Amino acid sequence: MPHKQERIEKLIKVIYKKWKSAFGISTQEHPDEEAIACFLEDRLSRQEKEEMKAHLVNCDACAEVATLQMKIGIVLEREVFPSMIAYVKDLVRSKEIAPVLDILLKLRDDILEILNTTGDVLVGQELMAVSILRSRRIKEFKDEVLISKDFKDVRVEARIKNKHGKAFSLAVTVRNNTTRELMRDLRVTLFKGNKRIESYLVDSGKVIFEDVLLGRYKVQIASKERKLAFILLDIKR
Repeated sequence: MPHKQERIEKLIKVIYKKWKSAFGISTQEHPDEEAIACFLEDRLSRQEKEEMKAHLVNCDACAEVATLQMKIGIVLEREVFPSMIAYVKDLVRSKEIAPVLDILLKLRDDILEILNTTGDVLVGQELMAVSILRSRRIKEFKDEVLISKDFKDVRVEARIKNKHGKAFSLAVTVRNNTTRELMRDLRVTLFKGNKRIESYLVDSGKVIFEDVLLGRYKVQIASKERKLAFILLDIKR
């Protein structure tokens, strides 16, 4: 068991180092992965915990690292499959590691329930972080839900609409993060596993995937020059 944990921790450090390098994140300004791990394991002093909480609330980058470590912690007892190791190695070798919007939903007959997301959720006219939704006990939405996330260059919006509990439509909108104008000349591709389902070259910054069945999907958003973002979407019954 210690050997498995060491392998996973090593993979995390390699990915995190590459990720920080790709986005120009300074370790002097952000807590490292060890400090975040200590926070998650409740091994920091009271003052350090408060400082970490304040940082995570205002720093999407470190909040994502903390989320990754929590997810890894859940699977530490399981065998590390060769396919997973190969996938991580390919990710590390990639020249571009695009930011990710992670969405996990449950779809019932008339209701969409948010199980987890790294984005902000539109409630009325206000975008709210998931932590605020939890504190207000808001998790269910009638018919559709809009989840948004800002990255370095772009704002990605994903609107998921219920189709009577059997399927859903997914509208993806990409805006310039500075001007909020719709971005043009984008390729938006929907994958299920390694299979490409649909792909569109759009000039309006918006694309809609209709009548998508429940399951796990990846949406890749790319300009002519590079990949801009990914949406990881898992919708269950």
